[in-house]
Amino acid sequence: MLIGYSKMSSTVKFTCEEIRLLRASRQMKQEVVAQIMGITKQRYSKLENHHNLNYEKVLEILKALGYTPQSAREYLDSIPPPQKNILLDGNDS
Repeated sequence: MLIGYSKMSSTVKFTCEEIRLLRASRQMKQEVVAQIMGITKQRYSKLENHHNLNYEKVLEILKALGYTPQSAREYLDSIPPPQKNILLDGNDS
């Protein structure tokens, strides 16, 4: 499932799994990201599993995780597939 956002002519898309990978790469629990964003863990969990987040919300999540859209995409593109599974298995919530 794609989480996408677009503004003007640029479009960047992240899957729900990629958002979880980015969070796992920072070894952050959903609760910590939620606190940074000023929302509840339950609300963050819904955002992370939502498939049509708007531009501002995707940017807010990336900022809370310490990424820009470009740095997030570069990081995700650099991870070999087996490593992605390891990251996801180790930090699910």
